[in-house]
Amino acid sequence: MQGVWNNAKNAGNIIQKWLMDRATFNNFAKTTQVKEYYAFSVGFAGTASQIPSLSKVNEFLKDTFGFTIEIIERSVRYEKNGVQTVATPWATGIVIGICSEELGLLQWARLAEADFPVEGVTYQTADDYILVSKYR
Repeated sequence: MQGVWNNAKNAGNIIQKWLMDRATFNNFAKTTQVKEYYAFSVGFAGTASQIPSLSKVNEFLKDTFGFTIEIIERSVRYEKNGVQTVATPWATGIVIGICSEELGLLQWARLAEADFPVEGVTYQTADDYILVSKYR
């Protein structure tokens, strides 16, 4: 993370937040380097160190480096050919540094279901751009 942070800073971008999944954070927090940074930040000089929580890690990362970590825990449900599936769009082990909370663009397009409704499903439009499907 330090190398990526340094490269971003040299390019004129300041990483303010790191996004990662819970398993990746748990592995990150277990590293000797993080435990030592945490112990030093709270004034502990002994040999036994504990694994810090997300709030404790964010506290010393913000004070030391100026960034924090955010855990991404998201699942989405989508439907394809009448079969509903739950998926987690964030891949395990992926870490992304962001410089701003403004990520991407909001795009709008007319959905295919508006012109070609699925049999047995009732549709309703809200606010001229939200298509809601009602299953019964």
